[in-house]
Order: sequence, then C-alpha cells, then structure tokens
Amino acid sequence: SSSSSSSSSSSGAAPFARSSRERGAMAQRALGAARRRVAFLTDVEGNLGFLRRSAEFSSVVRMDGDGTLAFRDAHGLFVFGGDAVDQGPGDLAVASALVRFKRAHPERVFLLAGNRDINKMWLPSMLWPLWHTDRARAAERLKHILANRMGAPRAFEQRRVELAEAGQPSSDEAVTRTFVAGLRDGGYMRDYLAAAQLAVRLGDCLFVHGALPATGVGFVPGAADPAADVDAWLTGLSRFYRREFEEWTRSPTGSSDRAQGGRQLMEYGRPRGMGGRAVVYNDWLEREDTLPEGVPESVAAFLHRSGVRRVFTGHRPHGDSPTPIRGPYGTLVVTADTSYSDKNSEDNRGGVVYEVLAELDPPKRTILRGLRSDGSEYDFAVEDDDRVGTPWSRPDGKRGWVKGAVSGSSVAKDLLVCFSRGPGTFSSELDYEQVPSPLPAK
Repeated sequence: SSSSSSSSSSSGAAPFARSSRERGAMAQRALGAARRRVAFLTDVEGNLGFLRRSAEFSSVVRMDGDGTLAFRDAHGLFVFGGDAVDQGPGDLAVASALVRFKRAHPERVFLLAGNRDINKMWLPSMLWPLWHTDRARAAERLKHILANRMGAPRAFEQRRVELAEAGQPSSDEAVTRTFVAGLRDGGYMRDYLAAAQLAVRLGDCLFVHGALPATGVGFVPGAADPAADVDAWLTGLSRFYRREFEEWTRSPTGSSDRAQGGRQLMEYGRPRGMGGRAVVYNDWLEREDTLPEGVPESVAAFLHRSGVRRVFTGHRPHGDSPTPIRGPYGTLVVTADTSYSDKNSEDNRGGVVYEVLAELDPPKRTILRGLRSDGSEYDFAVEDDDRVGTPWSRPDGKRGWVKGAVSGSSVAKDLLVCFSRGPGTFSSELDYEQVPSPLPAK
C-alpha cells in the first residue's frame, strides 16, 4: 500500500506493549544467541518507561522487575549513546540503572557522555554556594538554570514527580537537594559521568553521541596535531575526558584561588563548543532543513583508513525510527534519537520503541527493528537494500530520504521514505510515504 502521514499517531501501541517481552526473546532466538552483536540505545533522557520498553523489546538486554538491566546471553554488548537525563520523571532511576549495568559488566557495557550529561558539571559553581546560604533562592535559581541554560524546562517538576512516586519528600528544597547531591561523591550524576566516555570503538563500529564533523577529524583538545588514525584519536579523547573529569572532581565549584576544574570538557560538550569540532553537540542533518546532509568525504576516508565502516549516534531527533545514512567508502551512519517521535503523547514518545543491532561477526549486518508511532512494525538489515539510507525525490521534486523497510528483511517489502516539511521546521516532524522496492526512478 502507499500512504503519506505524519508521525503523530500511536495506534497499535497497547497490543505491542503486551507482547514486547515475548518479541525480545523471539528476536534473540531468531538472530542466534551465539552471534556477537551490539545493541545501541540513545537519548533516553530520563524516560524510565521508554528504557523499560526498550529492554523488553531488545534481543540483547532485559530489565528485571527491580529495574536492574541484564544481558539475555553471554555474547551481547550494549552501548548507551548519552543524554541519560532531563526530559522525564525517571532521571534518578535511569542513570542509576545504567551505572549498575556498567559496573556489573565493565567490558560489555559502554556509556557515552551526551551534552545533557556533561552540562550538569556546571551546576556546582552555579548552585552550590547559594544552596549553602539560601535554599529557597537556590531552588528558584535551579529552575531558571534548567529551563534557560540546559534546555530542560520540565526537569525540576519531573524530579518532583519521581520523588513523590518513590514516597520521598518532594518539596522545592527536597528536589533541589537531589540535584546538589547528584553531583557529589556517590551521587547519581557524578557516578554516570565517572563511568562514561566520549566515544568507543567495537570492531568496525564507532559510537559517539552526536557526529564527527569534517573539522573534527582527529581533533583532540590540547593536542598539537590531529590524530593520524581512529584508534589514536580515541585514545586521545579518552585521556582528555579522564583528565578533565578528575580535575572537576577536585574542584567542582572553583574558589578565589583555584579555577573550577573540567572547564575544557564542559566547553567540549556545549553548542558550537571547541569551534564546532566536538563529537557531542553535532549531528548529520542539514543545518536549515530536516533531511540527512550526508557523510563528508574526509570523515569517511578517515574512518575507512582505520577499518571503521559503521557509526552509531543520536543527539538530534529525527522521526519515529532510526535513520540510516550511507556515505563514501561504504560508510554507514545510523542516528537513533527518537525522543520526539509522537508529539501527541504526554512523553513525546508514545508507544514507539526500537532496537539498533550491529553484528560484529560475519556477515556483520546492521539490523533495525521496532514499532513506529502509527503501529507499523519494521525489522530489516540495512545492507539488504542499497537504496536504504539514500536520498530520493518524488516526481514533483519533493525531497525525501529512504529510512528503511516497512517490515521484514526482504527487498520485496515496501520501503519507508520520509519527507521534510520545509526549511525551519522541527527535525522530527516529518511526512512519510511507503513506496515499492526497488524504488521507482527519481
């Protein structure tokens, strides 16, 4: 069938929720438990319900009744792409669950630092001195900071909800106390930042929160020259992150005779930080429109020389399913932030769920599976159809992008094409159309 629709409907979500745990187990059996594969999830942003649904749906991880994440078998790996907090009533639970998972499986679980995670490092200098002298004013300042400096206008009230649901005090002072304590030794946010990193490589896969811009190839803050290859670059970024984080833990607020530590890391994680060369606050979409911009040739060449074929990211939301982007040298990018997949639902997600899988053993497929906001399912390997992850335009000239197969992995299935609503529109507000595969000529 052929249809065009927005991403706002959430029909079909209820029956899916009833069977999501079964679907995850079925997918595990179908994919083969002995095959090494990485599950990638990103931008949960404090939405515990979404994290739970994702784990139930996953073929690699599960979440137990007490909120503990665990692996379904001995062969899977898990990468969380960053932005653990800010937009849902589950910041404490989400960050803590991810950290516990990392501590239980330090060689199999990898947590990335997103901009929403890194920017919390500013709070001690902005908030702690006032907290010690006037807690009512500190609460008002925190509300202002979250809304106007951190893009999280609902975070304060969402924390109140989380505390109340846990049977804990939820006054303004109690809410503020959790933000203050969260950045002290043993706090949920400090623990997350301590466990996180800026990027990780697993086989031919690179994982970063945002994107690798052409100007950021090999860039490590403080280094005299760009790194020659991916592995040297990642080593440099790791050392930079560790050094900055440790300096911040020694001086989180600064003083009259000592500067606040970690300033370079905070700069690295902010909009246009480091002259736009960072991998945190960047994305793969057009600046003035909402379709993928493509992979710069210099970026693809840098990755290709080091044997990296696939890049997995989040940061900028794009519709209600992950978006594959093909680039030069066989490069494949998958960006998977679906945090605004259903704007008619209270949490902006509705019943949407997805799983991004990267197989590390031959044939090294990249599998995208999930449920869209209209209730339709998809389950396909990007490599099965070379039109997936490429631009396509309708005969009337309207520009689109091939997101993937509607269902199944057969090339005979319809393909899903997303269309921009025009320059200046929100990147996740797209129109969709199903077209036959192979696609008709442009």
